Amino acid sequence: MIFIANDQDNPPFGLFINASNFAIMGRINWNGTFANNATNGLEQSIWNPTNDLFYLSVPETITNPGGEIDVISPITMNVTNVFPLPPGSEPHGLTLGPTQRLWVGASQINGPNGTAVPGTPIFTVIMNATSGQILNKIMGIGGTDEVWYNSGDNRFYVCGKITVDGTNNGSATGVIGVIDASSGNYLENIFIPGFNTYLSIRTAVADPTNNHIYAMLSRSGIGVLTDMLGNFTGQLNGQVTLLNTQMASLSTQLTALSTQATSLSSQISTLQGQATTAAQKSDLNSLSSQVTSL
Repeated sequence: MIFIANDQDNPPFGLFINASNFAIMGRINWNGTFANNATNGLEQSIWNPTNDLFYLSVPETITNPGGEIDVISPITMNVTNVFPLPPGSEPHGLTLGPTQRLWVGASQINGPNGTAVPGTPIFTVIMNATSGQILNKIMGIGGTDEVWYNSGDNRFYVCGKITVDGTNNGSATGVIGVIDASSGNYLENIFIPGFNTYLSIRTAVADPTNNHIYAMLSRSGIGVLTDMLGNFTGQLNGQVTLLNTQMASLSTQLTALSTQATSLSSQISTLQGQATTAAQKSDLNSLSSQVTSL
């Protein structure tokens, strides 16, 4: 089953879709009847494989103006629990880490009923996915959109902002925040040269096999942050590579090289059939090995 939120409709709603035939199986309206009345859209949703439930970030409702995390059953296709968030949260991002820890990306972006008034301290939240208990309120980074958990290094990654005064009204710098998923400790910020304005770094995802971080960079492509030790220490050790038209050019060159290698292999095969001396055969075998290695 697939769950997808439609946040721009009035009222905003979520659909349950059959993953095999893509038929719509059910719908929830966030209009105050089957779910709280959402006044600022719907945001990121996830599936929890431990309890087979969906979780959804709701930035703002009449009941919980600071936002809430709604727990949704794929069996009944209803909201089964509501976890309120602290005032000023206005949650957007949501991901699941170890030991049922939910990382909630607080945006501090107000809707008509919001609590993130100018001067609100920026923060983000780690919550227990079973009870809704707030485990950690991490101050100093906020304004987040989507968030990510990397099982390869057991860290949460979030694209957001830091501000000069620690509030949503201060002068902002765009960063990728790094949080230890087990302890909830705020480890560091990654700064990408040339992309230090707020919202110039958007979504960040991670590859758990090599711990590389891939970030969407505004109007520039994808930034790849790598470190030979698997540790990220911002500008000092983080290597940033922009995947843009150079990648397309390289792909074209590789395709041409592959075509040439195929043609050479065919010619060498013909010559091997015509070779009469051991020296000729040896030289052609060596050429064949070189072409194969391309």
